[in-house]
Order: sequence, then C-alpha cells, then structure tokens
Amino acid sequence: RAAYRAARLMRELAGGEVLAGLIDCGEKSRPAVTIDLNLKRLNSLLGLELTRAEVKEYLGRLGLVPEERGETFSVSIPSYRADLRLEEDLVEEVARLYGYERIPAIFPPFITAEAKQEPRQQFFSGCRHFLAAVGFQEVITYSFIGPRAWERLRLPPGHPWRQVVSLRNPLGEEQSIMRPTLVPGLLQAAAENASWRSEAMRLFEVGKVFLPQAGQPLPREEWRLAALVTGEERKGWDWPGYSLDFFYLKGVLDAFLEHWGLGNGVSLLAEAALPALHPGRQARVRLGEREVGWIGELHPEVQEDYGLPERASLLELDLETLWSLAAGVTRTYQPWARYPAVARDIAVVVPRELSHETVVRSIMRAGGELLREVRLFDLYQGEPVPAGYKSLAYRLVFQSADHTLRETEINALYEAIAHGLERELGARLRR
Repeated sequence: RAAYRAARLMRELAGGEVLAGLIDCGEKSRPAVTIDLNLKRLNSLLGLELTRAEVKEYLGRLGLVPEERGETFSVSIPSYRADLRLEEDLVEEVARLYGYERIPAIFPPFITAEAKQEPRQQFFSGCRHFLAAVGFQEVITYSFIGPRAWERLRLPPGHPWRQVVSLRNPLGEEQSIMRPTLVPGLLQAAAENASWRSEAMRLFEVGKVFLPQAGQPLPREEWRLAALVTGEERKGWDWPGYSLDFFYLKGVLDAFLEHWGLGNGVSLLAEAALPALHPGRQARVRLGEREVGWIGELHPEVQEDYGLPERASLLELDLETLWSLAAGVTRTYQPWARYPAVARDIAVVVPRELSHETVVRSIMRAGGELLREVRLFDLYQGEPVPAGYKSLAYRLVFQSADHTLRETEINALYEAIAHGLERELGARLRR
C-alpha cells in the first residue's frame, strides 16, 4: 500500500507517469531469527529485578511474541526488526522501555589486590632510589630523538649508535628515530637547565634503549642507567665545597656497585672509544670479564655545542647485565672487630702510565687477609720525581679479628708489600 500511495503522489504532485507492474528489490527470502533472552542475565546486566510478567509486557509493546521456557524467553524476531540480532539487543530494548533514568547507579563490586614488583622491577626501582638518595634528580626524556644528535656527539659514520630504528610516521625530524642510548636526552635536559642558570647539576635517567635486530621487525629493548654531573657544590656553613667532576661521578659509581654487592672485581679500562667523550678522560667499566658500561668526561666541543658552561661527566650502565650479576650475589656479614686497627703509609714512584688499580691489586695480593683497607691520599708529579713518573701515596690499614697485631707482624707485611711492588711493577719506595 505504501508503494501505491507513493506512486499516486508522484503522479498528482509531480506529473509522473505510473507504469504497470511491481519490481521488488528487497531480499527474496529472509531466514527466521529467534533470540533466547535469559531473565537472570537481563537483570544482571541492568542491575534490576524485573519479573517474567514485566519482561513479557515490554516485549509485547515491541510487537514481539516471547515464548516462555522457564527462566528463558524464546523471542521470534519479525522481518522489519533487522536491528535485533543478539540477546543484548533485547536487553537494550527492555531498558529503553523501562526507562534509563529509573535504573539505579550502583558501583560494581570488585576486589583490589596489592601490586607487587618482581625482583627485576625491584632492582630497577632500587637504582632510582639509590641515585635520588645521594642527591641526583631523575629526568624522563623522549624515547625518540633526531639524527642531528649524532653530529652533535661527533660520531663517525660507522659508529654503532648510528645503527638505529627509524619511525615510518614521525612527528618531526627531531623525533624520527628510536634512541640506542640515553645520552642525547640527558644532555638536552642538562642544556635546558643550564639555560636557566642552573649551576650544579646531578641528573640521571633509567629507561629503555632500542637496538635493531637483523631480520626482525621489532627492535631489542634493553634497560640502561645514565647519569650526568656538572658544576660545583659551593661551600656551606657546615660543609666544604667540591667539584662535580669525573672523580665525583666515579665515587658515585663505586658506591652504586657496592650497594648491590658488586664492588669486588670492578675495573676501569682507559680507552678512547667514544668520540663524544674527552679522549684522555674516559674508561670502560668492567665487572670481572663482562663489560657493563662506560664513564668519562664530555668532549669540550660537545660541551660547547650543548651550551654547558662547566665540564660535564657522564656514565651509562647496562642494567640488564648488572641485574643478572646482582641476582647471584649472596651477602655475608661479620661481627665488628674487637681488636684495634693499625695504619701505615707507603709512597711509591711508578711510571706515569701505570694505573692506580694495578698498584692497588699488587698491594692487596701481598697484604693478605690482615690488610683491610687501601686508600690513595696523594698523587704527585714534578721535582724531585723523575720525568715520566708519578708518586702515589697510600694509607694501609691492618687489622686482625682474633688478636692485637704485633709490630713484627705489621713490619713483615709492610716489607712484603714493598718488595711485591718493586718485583711486579718496578716501583721504587719513596722515603
């Protein structure tokens, strides 16, 4: 009837000509649709307590004839309600007729569980807490950097840091590649702070770096820790001033490794491997035979490019490797010594290129178990020390756990240390 009525209006109002016959462009046959509506589920979804009679009455308003089967209605869907396909569709229709405004707002019940970190996550959090405790401030920088960073860091074309993962749809050129190191972001943060006349800075970041994998669509993600110091802590009313230089950062590194029980076996290998660092003031950090990072002073040209007014020193550590080593550390404790310690000083003249670490190892081997501490307190070059040599002065602390050391014992150990230095390193005792 609707088609006839439309054709008549077209003829009367628009001058159309009505042709004979009918053409049906709809579906020739539509399969019958039946939906099961469970009363308990309906009330659970809506948060109501509707009865079977009420649900049947609402469905009847829609021209639907439900057939009751216990707690479930079997509803035959007419052809003109092609929008009804799921049980949830019928639930929505019942809710609409019941009235959305009548449905009470009730928070769903849920059970909260205490969030716990796995040991690896606790290690990463502990790294942050340690650096914050010794006065560093954490920064969080973008994981995306720009290729110009490599020129600012003076990297040659074949440097490993240039092997990066590029983004297909970057926000801009300055965020077009994924960082293989935390250094660019840390330097940028220091530069921005320096522009606001921040003089003394101790910054760190714990985050992921992204390294490409041959034949793999996704990069390898590794956790790293990077730290930067620059400037000087000025003298206060109750504390002396000191420079935030390479040796300060090295002290932080030593304390950090000691905190995780990794102080033994650490060595610094002087090697000019990073062009971004001063060629004579950088080293690789090793624990035993495994390399875990690097430390060094920023190259003067890089420092100038980033606008840093003072010398800056940086380090970067591989937290994945450190975690694998720290996880196997067993801490042991010993009672406080009941017997007094005895200190002796020794000064030796050695070739200038000989490292402090090599000298300390020789001293520790000769001193044995009674030598508890070796501390460098003086470095001197110049007359009367011959050219090409340096004088190193150490304080040696001897102590026994079961008796008071006798003078003869200490003298014997002292002589053994002096002879060991002369025999192994060619050192000369400075009187």
